[in-house]
Amino acid sequence: MGDLVPVLTLLALMGAAAILPALLHHRRRRRWRRIPARIEAAYYATPGKTALPLVDVTFRDCGETRFVRGLRRHALDVEDLAPGDPIPILVSPVDSRRCVLDE
Repeated sequence: MGDLVPVLTLLALMGAAAILPALLHHRRRRRWRRIPARIEAAYYATPGKTALPLVDVTFRDCGETRFVRGLRRHALDVEDLAPGDPIPILVSPVDSRRCVLDE
């Protein structure tokens, strides 16, 4: 039984370390505004040997139309996206140039 306590403590710490970044990310982004955007282009960028799926979008914010290039998509492919399709994004309340895809 004495050997079980350190193992359980280690497992609890590893679980907390795995969950904590996701909780902090969610807490930071919950104040961001959800805005519908329109896809302008979906493509792969290859910096080095890795292909990154990226999306260019336009959206309206405070009466202005904004265009943002190179939003990273966490899904592996962009073939299911077509220009003109709607996609939700999160926009920072401080600076509307800062935005991420709401996936």
